[in-house]
Amino acid sequence: MSDRRTFPFLLIVLLAISGCAGLAPKPEKRISPEAVKLLEQIRAHNSRLTACKGIGTITFRNRADMPRMRFAWLCRLPDCIRLELLGATGTPLLTMSADGDNFYFLPRTGSGRMRKEKAAGVTLGKAIAVPLTIHDAAHLLAGRIPLLDFDTAERIEPGNGQYGLRLRQNRPERTETIIFDGTTDRPCRIEFRQGSKDGLEYAASFSGVRTAEDTTIPESIILENGQEESVVIEISRFWPETDLPIEKFVLTGP
Repeated sequence: MSDRRTFPFLLIVLLAISGCAGLAPKPEKRISPEAVKLLEQIRAHNSRLTACKGIGTITFRNRADMPRMRFAWLCRLPDCIRLELLGATGTPLLTMSADGDNFYFLPRTGSGRMRKEKAAGVTLGKAIAVPLTIHDAAHLLAGRIPLLDFDTAERIEPGNGQYGLRLRQNRPERTETIIFDGTTDRPCRIEFRQGSKDGLEYAASFSGVRTAEDTTIPESIILENGQEESVVIEISRFWPETDLPIEKFVLTGP
């Protein structure tokens, strides 16, 4: 076969091979036997509550210009959430909401106008300095543990009477570490990291337990980012719900 005829033939073969590679199934997740038990424990806990509402306070530790504020929330899992920052009299000052498709930001004072954008990729970093996704924020306020879409899972032993679960995603490279209290067997801290060990996206630490209708959530959540900024959320009251209509999460402006 001449070189002139060989080149097109090789090009077709290479294209066919690359096409088949694109259709190759994604490798199976690698999960250690010890990690399986911890994942089952977390998923069982996460399945207990599908919707809730509550009242609490939020404190910005490294923001002298931001006072301690009351807030109310609604959550419908997996990705519907509505947050209302409240004034001293209980009047809403700011509303943030996501209905699964769109994210809404509505100042309730002054001449601020409602902003609406696609919810995919939106974080609460500008509002609270911690880059929580809508999905993660809804899970945390419902007492759930958000889980990374992982490729590998393993049990770890950090010491101090604690044990943990490490989930690793290959592309993009991310890890989630979930630490359990060895006395209560409840998660007490989670960390999301991107790339290297020092690439902290955010961490959440949990303390105390608040119970309503056989459902438990933490009394307080401390959120930290990688720039030594932190936010403390204290839960005053919460109520489990069987469902919340989607209309509760759709904003139409003042």
